[in-house]
Amino acid sequence: MEEFGPKALKAVRQSFVDRGACRTYVNQLTQKIRRIFRWAVSEELTPPATYQALQAVPGLKRGRCTVRESEPVNPVPKEHLQAVKAHLSRQVWALIQAVRQDILHFW
Repeated sequence: MEEFGPKALKAVRQSFVDRGACRTYVNQLTQKIRRIFRWAVSEELTPPATYQALQAVPGLKRGRCTVRESEPVNPVPKEHLQAVKAHLSRQVWALIQAVRQDILHFW
């Protein structure tokens, strides 16, 4: 593991981009790799300097790289909610209504 450093992490990250992953997913995967190395340090499987070096690799920033962005996730249409209402308990329906109001307020 000691051979793995910032350049290797950037190469792995680029392979995710080359496979068509969106920026946020690439950043999530890159962070998971860092967490693996954090765990390895806690188990004394790799020196702390390896994890510290990986922390120096920044995440991909919106608009500053050529990786694709993900499509925005929109609220569920009202018709879909009404279609499932009969199959839900009162409590779950109330929760959906409360969350939906928060989302509508946000938009």
